[in-house]
Amino acid sequence: MTLEYVENPTERLLSIDPMTWGFGYAVIEYEPLRLVGWGTKTCNRKNDSSLLAVNRVLIEYQPTALVMPDWRETDHEFRGPALEAFIESIGEALTSPTLPVLLCTPDQVREHFAPRGVTTKHAVASSLAVEFPELRTILPNRRRNSQAERASMSVFDSLAAALATRDHSQI
Repeated sequence: MTLEYVENPTERLLSIDPMTWGFGYAVIEYEPLRLVGWGTKTCNRKNDSSLLAVNRVLIEYQPTALVMPDWRETDHEFRGPALEAFIESIGEALTSPTLPVLLCTPDQVREHFAPRGVTTKHAVASSLAVEFPELRTILPNRRRNSQAERASMSVFDSLAAALATRDHSQI
């Protein structure tokens, strides 16, 4: 599948948060700041479904930049290799010369949300649900350590990365 990219007149960030089952995404525009789209996609890194799913989101939202987690800065022993494998599986989508790829570290996200006094993933998600009321219906309950993370949390993770990257980028 060839990516047909048409530059958007407004700055638009597409942030992707890869998970083992696929990815969550959030799309923001700014000046003024607004949430354009969000969701999750189920795909498999072992075939072309990851690339196809990412390409569909890229074509639908026509972002001016793509935000990805920095796999080199992850503090989880399994997250780094999983992110690297996902990025490798969508490499074709990332080679567009007109679409910059911005990396976001966990430290950038923590730094962005520190002034709000939020320090946990759930607190960040709750803060985002207040700022973007359209996300309130997908805000997962606080989980216990023994529970798996809800898929919708990847939407909040991707939105947090987009906002934090926007603070640090020169777009």
